[in-house]
Amino acid sequence: MSAKALYARIVDQVTALGTRVYPEQVPGTSAPVYPLAVYDGSGPEPIVGAAGTSSESMGVAVIAVGYGSSRDIAKLIRDAIHNQAGTWGGVTVVRAFYESGSESTFRIANTNLWQTEQTFTVWSR
Repeated sequence: MSAKALYARIVDQVTALGTRVYPEQVPGTSAPVYPLAVYDGSGPEPIVGAAGTSSESMGVAVIAVGYGSSRDIAKLIRDAIHNQAGTWGGVTVVRAFYESGSESTFRIANTNLWQTEQTFTVWSR
């Protein structure tokens, strides 16, 4: 459920990305692309004391040409999601948070592509 919400939020709020945002898997295409991946396979877990609310860790990866481009796009996505709430893609998001220190950037071997990954916690109903 949280993947659907993050996808909707990114597409809606980060208009600079256009139609190059892909949930889960990227089709054969050239950079820049913005895949959305679930890093935590444990699924949603109930939040104690908050009836009907669950917490889930979600990862967003950006693949772009150049280190700076990858990090700049990741920041646009982080700014659109961190400490935000609302109805995203039909999912009620109570609050979404960037997990501080979760960002990592690395070069994809034998290419000029860079991938930046960051993790978010999403509280939803």
